[in-house]
Amino acid sequence: MKIRSVIPLILLLFVVSTSATAQDSTRQCSAMPDYLTEVDFIIDHIENEYISGRRGLSDEEWNRRVDMIYKKVKTCKDNYEYWSALRYIGLLIQDRHFQFPRSGVYNAAGFFQETDVILPLQIQSWRDGSVYNVIDYTSTIPQYAQIISVNGVSAQEAALLNRSLDYGEELSAMPIINSLLEKDPRYWCHFSNYFFFEQIKSPYEIEYIERGSSDLKRVTIEGRTRGYIVKEHKKLKLIDYLGYKAVEYKKVEDSIGVLTINMFWGRNFFEMLVLNSDFRYPRQLKRAMRRVKRDDIKELIIDIRANAGGMGDNIAKTLSYFTDSTLHYTESARVTDSNRIFIQEHAYLSHRAKGKEEKERVYKAIGDMKDGAIFDVDSLLKIESVKIKKKHKNKYKGNVYILTSNYTYSAAQIFAQKFQRLNIGLVAGQPCGGYSAITSGNAYTKRLPFTGWIPLNIPISTHNPGNTYEYETVDIPIDQKFDDWLVGNDNTLNDFINLIKSNQFNKH
Repeated sequence: MKIRSVIPLILLLFVVSTSATAQDSTRQCSAMPDYLTEVDFIIDHIENEYISGRRGLSDEEWNRRVDMIYKKVKTCKDNYEYWSALRYIGLLIQDRHFQFPRSGVYNAAGFFQETDVILPLQIQSWRDGSVYNVIDYTSTIPQYAQIISVNGVSAQEAALLNRSLDYGEELSAMPIINSLLEKDPRYWCHFSNYFFFEQIKSPYEIEYIERGSSDLKRVTIEGRTRGYIVKEHKKLKLIDYLGYKAVEYKKVEDSIGVLTINMFWGRNFFEMLVLNSDFRYPRQLKRAMRRVKRDDIKELIIDIRANAGGMGDNIAKTLSYFTDSTLHYTESARVTDSNRIFIQEHAYLSHRAKGKEEKERVYKAIGDMKDGAIFDVDSLLKIESVKIKKKHKNKYKGNVYILTSNYTYSAAQIFAQKFQRLNIGLVAGQPCGGYSAITSGNAYTKRLPFTGWIPLNIPISTHNPGNTYEYETVDIPIDQKFDDWLVGNDNTLNDFINLIKSNQFNKH
């Protein structure tokens, strides 16, 4: 299923029109040569240093987006406007592992201030970009009302543009922004910050339509400070995602169980940083699979809808409970003169090398490669595949399914790929949010020549390099209905359980 990544013409016109007022002052900006040199630098690294240069974009689309970036930058009158414009670089990035600019970097660097007065709304945006109020911190606009415009600017067009500027694949942008970034105005791609960046200021005239009505209403509200909104947000006492276990299990019917994997990592920073291993995740998985066997589960659903990734080693450890097959795990990396030492010394290579002699061989081989060369990491280390040998006494023998969503990403998506390609079971739900060719979280940092406070972290490798820049398909599509989504209900799991109970699928 190929989904073309194209920004509608209306968004292009929208970008140009919101920038046009500053064009006359461009010539007076003495820093403009520095701005353009830095943008040249960034674009060159995205295209030529990054393992997935022009990722998912046709030449025509790439060039159109590059033009949009330069048009935006050339309107900047000062550093403040230029730093605001740098988020348009996201138009060229379709990869959540290539975070530029990082979600919280503007806040961390002091660009955002607690005293900034911003649009006092928390919103959520549907697939078509339509915007709905979740919280109005002035208690004026009803919850779930559709926001039509803010100070004459189309809310839908602003949301779609913000989504396109997000560095992830566009299929993943909607759930990531809605579930995480729109909850905190310290993230740059928060809806309110679009208006902040474009200097559309308080008071805000809002056009909206209440849920269940067709009447367009208008109201003017005053902004609130960023610090006030953050403080009020914390009062909501929302569940901290880090409080969840990596692996959870629940029996939901006599013979149906749900194994929820929230992340392929046990969240022990000491083990990861010092030991380069993860012992907590396997322990949690082992306990869960013991309960699955004890409950005599015949139909097991592995729910990874909220799983955004983790450690690759845990993929094979998890699959080993469901198959004896050989797991082919390929990864390719690009060596450049800029990242050569990083790759030679990085743990993701050195910890795989066995003994001093092999480490020296790998180090020298990478050192001898030409600038820009792409090599197969696993072939270099002679571990082209991983044989799943461990015979778990709690190995699962019944029917097994995976439930995915557009939020599913990185290691979780690789897990779903292997599960499907090894014919272990069926994949249900929504397609994963990333392209089939999945980059690694391993990245090296380049310092920008002018704006040193925004890091350029460039992924160096990709998994399954033969795969294309297309989204995966699912065997059993289960979509979330708009009315459920609007009020925060997700019945996907219950819908799937009912399908299983009605004997919709062949036994495996």
